[in-house]
Order: sequence, then structure tokens, then C-alpha cells
Amino acid sequence: IAMDLNGMETMRDYGFMEAQTLYLLGVRPVWNRSNLVIDVELIPAEELKRPRVEVFLAMGGQYKENFPSRVALLDKAVRMAAAAPEPANPIRESVASMESRLLQRGFSAERAAQFAAARIFGSKPGNMTGTNILYLIPRSGVWDKEEDVSSVYTDNMSFVYTGDVWGEKVNGLYEEALQGTDTILRVWASNMTSQLSNHHAYEYLGGLNMAVKKVTGKTPQAFIADVRDPSAAHMRNFEEVLDTNLRSELLNKKWIEGLKAHGYAGAGHISELVKNTFGWSVTRRESVSQETWNEIYQVYVKDSYQLGLSEWFEKASPHAIQEISATLLEASRKGLWNASAEQVETLSRLYADSVARHGESGGLVSGGNTRLADYAAQALHTSGKAGDTQLAQTMKTMIEKSTAAAQADKVAGRKLEAAPKKDDPGRQDPKSERVQGFASLLLSWEAAAVLMMGVLVLAGFTRKAGSL
Repeated sequence: IAMDLNGMETMRDYGFMEAQTLYLLGVRPVWNRSNLVIDVELIPAEELKRPRVEVFLAMGGQYKENFPSRVALLDKAVRMAAAAPEPANPIRESVASMESRLLQRGFSAERAAQFAAARIFGSKPGNMTGTNILYLIPRSGVWDKEEDVSSVYTDNMSFVYTGDVWGEKVNGLYEEALQGTDTILRVWASNMTSQLSNHHAYEYLGGLNMAVKKVTGKTPQAFIADVRDPSAAHMRNFEEVLDTNLRSELLNKKWIEGLKAHGYAGAGHISELVKNTFGWSVTRRESVSQETWNEIYQVYVKDSYQLGLSEWFEKASPHAIQEISATLLEASRKGLWNASAEQVETLSRLYADSVARHGESGGLVSGGNTRLADYAAQALHTSGKAGDTQLAQTMKTMIEKSTAAAQADKVAGRKLEAAPKKDDPGRQDPKSERVQGFASLLLSWEAAAVLMMGVLVLAGFTRKAGSL
């Protein structure tokens, strides 16, 4: 089981994922008198009464930086479980198998033994930014295949933390440690966000899903440990959780009505959740159905709830609906959504018209995405409808202007006034400027000295009065 260790969630739930990890291994924490975990100890096989379960721990950037002592204890727990003396020990067998594979990869006997029990990985030491796929995924114009994204995740999350090694990149070790993983798990401890509204959820759990699939060739089962209510904590299938989030948020009529009251902020939030849906579709394609994409199209493009969304977006934030249409087009272009020709044509017209009238939004999905623009233009050129070809050309022209303006902005600095010439009567003599500056400094010290004397006099007066 691969566990997504998140520092913020640990701060909220005080170590739920750590507790699950220890129990899967058949190890328990040791507390001191202050109720702090200071060590771990093995649960005997006769007491455990089940096989020990192997774990893989994928740490977020904040976890290892905030909880290094917990990382060390978890590593100790893995090694302790691997050394458990019972005859049938799956973890010991897995460690022995990995040591053999490392030797086959060319590791020395010493290095193979050192890393055979390594099961904790994360980003490099000091890196708090995480996986580097969070903003790569919506910038869908710069990558072609899902393997491009999974490679970035693996490259950034494959630094090993075990024994005396703290954050070292060891070629081939991450892939070997991930072998045999068939389940991934993430905790949900806060009602403030959901697995849909929190983009870090697809960044970490989705990224881990891609890594497991790349290594094993199979999509792992995914679960969410829902501990928002500690008295009713339970395990939930991830697809059920995400579908519930979609039904209660993005596709929920009352939710949309509520966000309409927040103007541009509500429009922007809707756009973000459509992008997060795209993020899940990229990182775990099975989690977003064709029906979901069709419903998003019906609700926000066709206004199936009859909420006057077209007029509202136009007033509140025209760039929000531009980014939504761009995201839907990219889902189609990438093959994530089997959109019909009519849907692609409608979206292309909506996107092109928005760019033509309001300019390019510069959003993560649409900004600088020439492949998206070409895809939309192609749909308009082949629609056979009057005005579409001209609309496509206008869109391209506006995007070119936007790109040129952005490039100009990059080199444009603050405008400076020309330095006065020596014979300029308005120019003050440098010596005079220095004298005035020194005089100002003296005045400042004098003011401070007067103030301090006042404080001392007042203190002496109150002391005589018996107040001090």
C-alpha cells in the first residue's frame, strides 16, 4: 500500500496516516509521559494475528521539513517489521527480493543491503514546492503524453530517506521500491476543502497513481481515509468520493447559485474546479467518466439549469468562461473526453468569440497554448457556417497581439527620469545635499534625545510619587 503523507493533514489529524502505516507494518508507537511518541516497538505475530503489510511512503514537501523525527521513526518501523522473526513475513521476503533486484541493477553488495528496506521517498531536502506537476498539468499545451507528466513527478519525488541517507537520488531505487504496489491511500481531514477543490489532491495522490501505473503497468486501487468526523472515521473508495464531490459542488445547482452571489470570485472558483477535474482526468483517467465531461458541458455551456450563466459570466468574469471552454477543448484534444463534433464546434466558437471580444485570458490552460488555438481554429474552419472562418482569424490575431504584448512587458522596466545636466539650475550641489542630509540626521538624533530625556524625567517623577 502506497501512502500519501501530507504535512498539513498531519497537523490537522495528529498522525492518522502514521498510525495506519505502523499498524499495517505490525508495529506500535511508544509514548513518553508527555504523550509524545519517542519510539516504536514490534507487535508480536501471535498478538497481531495477520500477515504484516508492506508500505511505500510518498512524502509531500512540507512533511519531511516539519517532521524529520517522524520520518526516522517510520523508517525504523519498516526495518523492524522486515526483521520480525516469524517464519512467514511478507515484508522480509519483499526486502530480500528487492536486494536481489538491486544487485542485478549493478548495485554493490553493501549498497544493495543498505537500500533494500528503503520505502520512504519525497522531494529533495529543502524543497517545499512538491512535485512540479501542479501547474504543469493545466499547461497542457507544453506536454504531449501522460508519461511526460508522470516522469516529472517521479523525477521530483524519488529522493530516498532511510537510515543515514537523507534525501539522496539513487537511480533505479524508487522504481524497485514501488514494485508490487496495488493500492494507494490519502487522508481527508478537513471540511474546508474536498478532493475536487483541493488541487494538491490530484497533484500528490494523482501523481502517485501515475507513478505506480508506470512501474507496475496496472492502475492501483485508490482509497480515501475520511476522518473529518473522528467519531465516524471510515475508508471510502476514491471514485465514490470524487463523484460525490462533483455532485455536491461543480454539478450542483444550489452550489452554482451560491457562487453566483460572489461575482468574479465565484466565477473563478468554478473555473478552478473544472481545471481540477481535468487534473484528475490526466492523473487517474478512470476517475472522471465521459458522463461527467458531458454534464459539465451541459451545465456551463448549454446552461441546462437555466441559471442565466452566459450573461452572468459575461458580467462577472468573461475570462472565467473562456478558461472553462479552453479546458473542455483541451480535454477533447487530449482524448480525455470523447466530445462530439458539434460539442467541439460549439466550444471553439465560444472560446474564439471570447478571445476576440475580451482578449486572451492568459490562464494556465489557454495562455500561450498555440495547440489549443489551432484546434479551435480547425473546428471553425471546417464548420461550414458563415462567419466562423473570420472568427478564427480574429481569434488568432488577438492571441498574437496578446503574446507580443506579454513579450514586451517582460523587458519593460520602470521608466526613469533623465538625470539633470550639470548646468541645470534646478540641480542641487552634491555637497549641499550631503550637508542637508547630515543636518537631517542630527535633527533626528536631537529629537530622539529630547524624547528620551522626557521619558527619564517622567520616570523619575513617578518613582518619587511611589508609582514605581
